[in-house]
Amino acid sequence: MKTPLSLISAALIVATCSAAARERERINFDWRFAYDEQSGAEQADYDDSAWQTVNLPHDASIYGPFVKDELNGARNNGFRPRRIGWYRKHLSIPRDLTGKRVYLHFEGIFTKGHIWVNGEKVGRHANGYLDSYWDVADVVQTGDNLIAVRYDNRSPSSSRWYSGEGIYRDVWLTVMDELHLEFWGGVKVTTPEISANRALVDVRTRVRNDTDAEEMVSITTEIQDAEGKAVNRAVSTVPLRAGDVYAFQQQIEVRNPALWSTEDPALYTAVTTVETAEGITDTVTTSFGIRTVEMTPDQGLLLNGEKVFAKGVCLHHDLGSLGSAAFERGIERRLENLKAMGCNAVRLSHNPYSTAVLDLCDRMGILFFDELYDHFANQFHGEDIDFHEQWREPRLPIWTRRRPEPMRLK
Repeated sequence: MKTPLSLISAALIVATCSAAARERERINFDWRFAYDEQSGAEQADYDDSAWQTVNLPHDASIYGPFVKDELNGARNNGFRPRRIGWYRKHLSIPRDLTGKRVYLHFEGIFTKGHIWVNGEKVGRHANGYLDSYWDVADVVQTGDNLIAVRYDNRSPSSSRWYSGEGIYRDVWLTVMDELHLEFWGGVKVTTPEISANRALVDVRTRVRNDTDAEEMVSITTEIQDAEGKAVNRAVSTVPLRAGDVYAFQQQIEVRNPALWSTEDPALYTAVTTVETAEGITDTVTTSFGIRTVEMTPDQGLLLNGEKVFAKGVCLHHDLGSLGSAAFERGIERRLENLKAMGCNAVRLSHNPYSTAVLDLCDRMGILFFDELYDHFANQFHGEDIDFHEQWREPRLPIWTRRRPEPMRLK
């Protein structure tokens, strides 16, 4: 689970990176935006002085008059425009990142996003509801860097509801050591055995060695309770050859666990640390609840062995008059109001939501049904994109030189 962070300047983001630890920060401020096609806008020397300055998340579809023509204003999009748009951001990197992995992570671009860094195309991503991340270590440079993004939302059949358009979720910059937990799916936590006096926490991690030397690698996972107090830990050590990925499994016992429920959403944190003889190279925190969830033919839904009535609503990803921009406080306020009405569950219709929604549900005691896709067809990717070539690995770069391992869908 990601921890909400204050929005800070891009220069500070990289400047505060330690020599080895992972640093992950939002880069939402001070983007330039323009509608319609912009020839050469991916180049660093392009003049964007006439463009709007916007902060992300940004819904580019809520501005301007309502329209009725079939291309731009089919009623399933609330008669809002469907257009092409461009974003540009200058990102200052004040130090040399040679020997680091550098990832650019978009939580959502609606839709058909194309991404350039310093004039070089690093990726294309068709699905507007799925994260995409790009290994940009080979194209970023010390000093000024130009990120350019083009989207195309002109397909009139891309949605059955108001979708919004543009970079409508957070964008992140991650810098980490070459010996690290996998960027996506590097830590998976489950609780396969639960009783009143004992829970078994199963932690599976994947560590990648992108250096040119074998390393003796230790993985330490510490389980902390809601107050941050350590309750147990496990340490595993293996030799990891250059270029290899090693999958660890650790099982950690938690005595007298505080069980997660809709009335008392107790959460634990797994702090996973990668270390070599030279020191710590990566750390990731993962929040989780200890709970059992069952659907039974005679009693229905059981949470921790007790019958629970799921009382809730179906949600779409937009925030009403705020549009589709995924403002975390707006999402939190909506969930607070639902909780005050007596809701304890939501159906997240009809595609993957932002990480913030899932995290807030965990913290607020709300069960959720997390849907994957609305249609298993080309319709919502656009007529020119084959769904069956996209759905299995939607976050993988197409043009990047260093191809990450396949990633787990949320």
